[in-house]
Amino acid sequence: MLVEQSLLALLHTFEVAARHSSFTRAAEELHLTQGAISQRVQRLEAMLRFKLFLRLSRRLSLTAEGEQLLAALSVSLQHINEVIADIRFQELRGTLVIGLPPAFGQLWLMPLLQGFKSQYRSLDLVFQTQSGLPDFEADPIDMAVHYGRSDMPHLQVWPLFDEWLLPVCSPAYALDHGLTGRRDLRGCSLLHCTESIENRDLAQEWTQWSTVVGIELPHRNRKYVFNQHAVAIEAAKHGMGLAMGRWHLVEPAVLRGELTLPFTEAIPAERSYSLCCSRDHAQRPRYQALANWLRQVASDMRGAPQLDAAFQSSSISVGGASFSCETCPEALATDSRRIS
Repeated sequence: MLVEQSLLALLHTFEVAARHSSFTRAAEELHLTQGAISQRVQRLEAMLRFKLFLRLSRRLSLTAEGEQLLAALSVSLQHINEVIADIRFQELRGTLVIGLPPAFGQLWLMPLLQGFKSQYRSLDLVFQTQSGLPDFEADPIDMAVHYGRSDMPHLQVWPLFDEWLLPVCSPAYALDHGLTGRRDLRGCSLLHCTESIENRDLAQEWTQWSTVVGIELPHRNRKYVFNQHAVAIEAAKHGMGLAMGRWHLVEPAVLRGELTLPFTEAIPAERSYSLCCSRDHAQRPRYQALANWLRQVASDMRGAPQLDAAFQSSSISVGGASFSCETCPEALATDSRRIS
C-alpha cells in the first residue's frame, strides 16, 4: 500500500512537471523546491525503468514514453476529479456543453428551456449548433441531440421522439396558388432543406413525401435551398413557396396562423431526435438530469401527430376557406403511412 501511495504521489508530480515543461513551475504549484521535484521524477524513472524527460539546457522535453504516460494520466486524473465532484456535490452544478441541430434548438428547445433553468439553477448549459453527430472523444461536447437514425451502439442514447413530414406555406401563398383542396404543385416553388440530411440530397424530404402521397413534384419550377430548417420555414412564412415542414418544429407556427397546411398527409420522416453521449459519462448526475428532463418534456411528442387541432384552428383559415378535416375529407386517407 505504501508503495502504491508513493507511486501515486510521484505520478502526480510528473504530471504537473510535464504540463508545465518545467521543474521550477511544478515546484511553485506543488509548494516544493525544484530539487524535490527533480528527485521525485528521478525516483519515478527508476521505479518505471525508463526515462520520462529529456533534460535540455533550458527546458524539459518529454520522451516518447513520457508522452504516452502523460496522455494516460491526464484522462485518469480528469476522471478522478469528476468522481470527486459527483460525490461532493451530487454534481448538479457546473457546466454541460450541448450540441444541437440548429432548428431543433431554435424552434423546439428554446421555448421550453426555462423549465430546466427553474429546476436546475446551479447547472449551466453551453449550446453549440451542429447538424451531425459529434466525436465525443475529440470534440469539446458533453452531450448532443441528434436528428437521424438512432442506431448508435457505441454511444449512450436516450430516444426523444420521431419526426413527421408535411408541406407548409403562408396562408396568403396557399390562397394565391389555389391550394385550398387542390392536389397539384404545378406553379409552386419548393423550398428545400439539407439540415441533418446525411447525403445532403436537397430533394430528399420532398421526394420521400411525394412518393408516399402520390403527388408529382414540379421539377422544372423555381426552387430555393437552405442548409437550416428554421431559415426555410421563415422563407415559407414570407410567401417564398412551399417548405417541407418537420411537424414538431413547425406546429407552433401553424397554430399561430403564420403557416398553414395546404395538404393533409403527414408521413413518418424515418428519422428521430435522440439525446446521446459517451457511455463513460452516462450515469453522472448532471448528464442524467438533462436526459430525464428532456425525456419528460418530449413525452407528449411521441407517436403520430394529432392534426385535428391544427385543421380546426381558426388560424388555419385563408380568406374564409378553412383547412378543416370537415372540408377536406380526402385528408382521412387510410394509407397506413399517413395520418388520418
